Amino acid sequence: MVYFRKILNSIFLMCIYNFHFDTSNAKTFEIVVKGIDKSYKSEYVDFTGIKMRKLGRGKHVVNGTYKVLKDVDGELLRTNVITAKRFGSAYLVQPYASWMNINNCKQYDDDKLFVPYFYQHTNTPRGCPSPKGQWEVWNLTADPNSIPSVLPYGDYKITVQALLNGTEVWKGVLDFVIQPSLN
Repeated sequence: MVYFRKILNSIFLMCIYNFHFDTSNAKTFEIVVKGIDKSYKSEYVDFTGIKMRKLGRGKHVVNGTYKVLKDVDGELLRTNVITAKRFGSAYLVQPYASWMNINNCKQYDDDKLFVPYFYQHTNTPRGCPSPKGQWEVWNLTADPNSIPSVLPYGDYKITVQALLNGTEVWKGVLDFVIQPSLN
């Protein structure tokens, strides 16, 4: 069930309230999470045990358990990651930051940045697809090396959809703001 890992990576790597970046060649910014919608009911996965927790001043982490409820053939799974930036009163899809119809197992096997970092913070079995069971996530936050040092300021919305044979089986939405750092 690699798409659960890809969904977690997509959401959790941005799931912090205040995360500061300071590089000599780029501006300093922070990411402020406005909301996470994980209310979508799925017969394949249950994320209700995942919570954000304050781990110090200005640092929040993701902790908890999630359940994979059914075994699924990893070759049949696809994921859409749709990134939209707010312009006026509407969100416009940003094609440079969106991925459609991702083959989950291939993407999982090829990834050298997000997946290894995710495994440092979970007991999820390695490999594709993941078996059903209950898995823990602890102290997961954004890896500063995985986020570009220069990002345009503004309001964003990331929608992650998991598809099985073209039918949506899970969906999560993350609303956040990239703004200049106040420090």
